[in-house]
Amino acid sequence: MKNCLFCGQQVKQPLTFSFIFSFKSFAEPLICDACFKQFHRIDWAQACPGCSREQADAHLCSDCRLWQNKYPQMTLKHRALFSYNEMAQEYLKEYKIQGDLLLAQLFKKELQEVLRPYEKNYQLLVLPISKKSFASRGFNQVALLLEAAGINYQELLIHKGQGDKQSSKNRQERLMTPQFFDWKAGQDLNQKKDKILLIDDIYTTGRTLMHAKNLLREKILTEEGKPLTIESFTLFR
Repeated sequence: MKNCLFCGQQVKQPLTFSFIFSFKSFAEPLICDACFKQFHRIDWAQACPGCSREQADAHLCSDCRLWQNKYPQMTLKHRALFSYNEMAQEYLKEYKIQGDLLLAQLFKKELQEVLRPYEKNYQLLVLPISKKSFASRGFNQVALLLEAAGINYQELLIHKGQGDKQSSKNRQERLMTPQFFDWKAGQDLNQKKDKILLIDDIYTTGRTLMHAKNLLREKILTEEGKPLTIESFTLFR
């Protein structure tokens, strides 16, 4: 019996007869039920379809209407699993900053549930991190989440920024951040799939994903001469 990675209490996982006779492999939970329940699952029926901001209806929020005016050619469709509350902040601190790689497995079931349906018709692209962040951290946190869940993905972009943390900037500074993605040399899109799902860990202002979407759109229109559906997904919003 293990202790919860957050509160330290023992994690109890009773075995039921139905589970025993299902012959599935047993994996002890990483955190207790009380801690896991602190992650707030977003109800997409009551969230902005453009960014998953929680609200009373499913219409584009004011921020997304601004993005729509600035990029009328873009597909504004983003889904996030959980709201960025105190538990989400603690998770990202322990996982990304402290490097507790076991936590990459925490949302395996939820990620499989949401992302498996995309695999047939979409190319799943992971957003890259800067060389500075990779040197410090040693892993791309999003890629590791997908690997833990057994989700296939591609890495077609490179990060050419200086590695300045977006969390250290205010909203206006994030929105003013210049384009910092580029196309990875020698990599090509799968021509059998004309839809792309960009995947990152957290949606704040949307600027990062818009940078990536704009780069992909410009490349496809220039080199392939055809429109492309580009949607996005993050763990937190």
